[in-house]
Amino acid sequence: MKLDLDIRKTLTSATRTFTLSVQLQSAHERIVIVGPSGSGKSLTLQAIAGLITPDAGHIRLEGDTLYDASSQVCLPPQARRLAYVFQDYALFPHLTVYQNVAFSLSHGWRNPPCHPERSQWHPAVARWLDAFGLASLASQYPADLSGGQRQRTALARALVTEPRALLLDEPFSALDPHLRTTMRQELLALQQRLRVPLILITHDPEDAEVPGAARGADGGRPPAGADLPVRPFSLSPLAPKLRGLSPCPSFQRPGATHVARAAAKACPGLAHPTGTRDHRPMDSRDVALR
Repeated sequence: MKLDLDIRKTLTSATRTFTLSVQLQSAHERIVIVGPSGSGKSLTLQAIAGLITPDAGHIRLEGDTLYDASSQVCLPPQARRLAYVFQDYALFPHLTVYQNVAFSLSHGWRNPPCHPERSQWHPAVARWLDAFGLASLASQYPADLSGGQRQRTALARALVTEPRALLLDEPFSALDPHLRTTMRQELLALQQRLRVPLILITHDPEDAEVPGAARGADGGRPPAGADLPVRPFSLSPLAPKLRGLSPCPSFQRPGATHVARAAAKACPGLAHPTGTRDHRPMDSRDVALR
């Protein structure tokens, strides 16, 4: 997957300004963006997906231009052929597992029918329910599922349309520690089996180990035996007070993962280097950031 990302986005409120500046080039199949809460990771992912529009720059994927401010190109989300899995999975509570997965294939506003007989299932839905071990749960509702089962349902719904890349927003944050470890390994096995490129954002450095391969150490130093870095990732939230510029290069090694680190300096009420925040009450003047 060839990703060329160079975007800038400024959000303002009555008293605060948040400036996101991202420059990233990678040819890896797995990209992990690591940073504390409030550093702009979700905004970056939303810009790639087309859920927000940057103020300037460009986004190119596999040579296709998804966004380019200079040429006024901005493809709508549905034309980008990207699958987005939200942090809370965003499953429809009133639809069964089968209907949730089939919803991605539906046109119009009608919910997909709930077919009790497997012979009536859509072939693509049946394939992904089988792949994630959800066939026996097809008639269950999200409230009846475990955390891992809900995540698998969300992944099946995202992959049923055969996207060219999978975008994951903190996919393990809602899971308990034991299940989190299991799902990390399952995600790695899934990506290796299906060869679906993915971009994952997280605040947990352990998530960056999931795709398992080369990653930059603190300060951007490559591990022993790694090739030279391609290009570091830079993130500059809350300019000029908050600058996230902690390079964590990618390495050209077969099966390697591009780990981009978004670090932050202290700024009152916002992300700290430890990933914590000032616990002061938020008010309407604050900009809501994720």
